[in-house]
Amino acid sequence: MINKILPILFFVASLATVTKAQITDTSKYILQNDIEVAKKEPGTHNGGGETIGFNFFGDAKGLKTIFRKRVLKPGSSIGYHLQKEDEIYYIISGNAGSTHKIF
Repeated sequence: MINKILPILFFVASLATVTKAQITDTSKYILQNDIEVAKKEPGTHNGGGETIGFNFFGDAKGLKTIFRKRVLKPGSSIGYHLQKEDEIYYIISGNAGSTHKIF
């Protein structure tokens, strides 16, 4: 009899664990879409032209990471500025150039 009850108890306990793991706690994450944060702006750092800036999670309290996306329209640019932190550029299409000084 015990041999038949143990597998059933194990299945019920496993099912309860899986169900608990699937509960979504929205207080633990922030979900934002491009359209919610898109903002037309001139080229940053006096770069000129028209760009669209996306400042994701800008209102998050205590967040130590900055996550931004920028679309540069043809002829626009990001102006020269002192780089105090790392930046990653991921070019999806088009061409880009960079002039920088190493101190």
